[in-house]
Amino acid sequence: MVLEKCMRKIGLGRIIVLLAVAIIFLQIAHFYSLTYLNSREPELAGKRQHQKITTKLSPNPRNIIQRLQNSHLMDSSGSYYLIRNLLLPESEHTRSDHTNDHNDVTLVTQCSANHLDDLVELTERWDAAVSISVFTYDSDFPFAIKAILYFHKCFNKIRKNVFLNIIYPIDRPPLRSDIEQIPHEETNCDMPFKDLKTTNNKNYAVSGIEYPHNILRNFALKGANTPYVFVVDIDMIPSSNLLQKFRTFLKRYKSSDEQSPKQDKVAFVVPSFEAKESIKIPETKEMLLTQMKSNNVRPFYVEACQRCQKQTRYNEWKKLVDVNFLDVGYSVDWKDPWEPFFITDRNLPLYDERFKQYGFNRISQVCEMHIAGYRFDVLNSAFLVHKGFKFAGQFHKGKEEELEKNRILFRNFKEELKSKYPESTRRCY
Repeated sequence: MVLEKCMRKIGLGRIIVLLAVAIIFLQIAHFYSLTYLNSREPELAGKRQHQKITTKLSPNPRNIIQRLQNSHLMDSSGSYYLIRNLLLPESEHTRSDHTNDHNDVTLVTQCSANHLDDLVELTERWDAAVSISVFTYDSDFPFAIKAILYFHKCFNKIRKNVFLNIIYPIDRPPLRSDIEQIPHEETNCDMPFKDLKTTNNKNYAVSGIEYPHNILRNFALKGANTPYVFVVDIDMIPSSNLLQKFRTFLKRYKSSDEQSPKQDKVAFVVPSFEAKESIKIPETKEMLLTQMKSNNVRPFYVEACQRCQKQTRYNEWKKLVDVNFLDVGYSVDWKDPWEPFFITDRNLPLYDERFKQYGFNRISQVCEMHIAGYRFDVLNSAFLVHKGFKFAGQFHKGKEEELEKNRILFRNFKEELKSKYPESTRRCY
């Protein structure tokens, strides 16, 4: 009776308008709640560092479906959906509280699904925590899930150590039918991955979609539960036993009278190289130098962009006195356009997510570290090796256009840093 009176008083038209306003309000609230959760990722990750992760997700299709349907975050631009820990590692040591080892390191990386096979050799050499973000999209999604299940089940080091996250564009989501049809059949580990592959596209040439390197890197970084992180490209292999040597080095470094225990803005540079695909990746510095003499190994990007790695001072690194322990060989002042790889505290400045596709996505981040006061110490015997030589003419179509677009963005980015760090006297040049 009361409802009928209200209907007559307000009128059906007004009720429809009120309902429309309410729906719009709920949509806005939902968007900001997602954005708020994403903005709290670093804070939440910090809390996870002091908690034991008790959730165990087996590669069960039902678990994956639930994660895909119920575990979304949104990036700051509102363009991508981010799913944390689609699969967690089974290893107790990577799921346990890391506060017992203040020198532990998570290797952080990212890729599209067709490059997941690089994770096999990487985890064989880095037998510890790995946080990876995998990029996919609507038509690629069925293959991406098959690949993720394949590598998680069929390779022990991946199953034991890898925290696997997934990202896809909001406007290119997986089809609901593809999510519901995630295969329940047994994964065939006897099948070579090449028989599972559907494409050999470069990361930055994925079906006409802009590849968001820095969104992927940041999401993987925020998933790291250790005090230190080591951000690398997925097709780069570290020297043998690097983590164990670094832990020992760091304990000695922190207790040394020559070093200030309050100095936390240090990036420990790991010199990078590239090797012919026909050779086995060297395990030690001695093996690396031998292969360099045979021209099977050379400094990273020496042909594609020599200036990008020149500041590593490779000749000086090669001549360092041979010792049987990891140590700082020398310190280097950052200069544009140096793009070193390094191990550092997990609270490093994040990557600027406006940079997509080719160019300036890594240098913008290391430039900010320089402005923020970081010191760059080159380690004496640690190294990274990229599988295959890089050549100037082998890049994808559209590289130059992307490079120019990001060059302009980088100029603006450097101007923004002056306001972000008003007390810093350093500049990116």
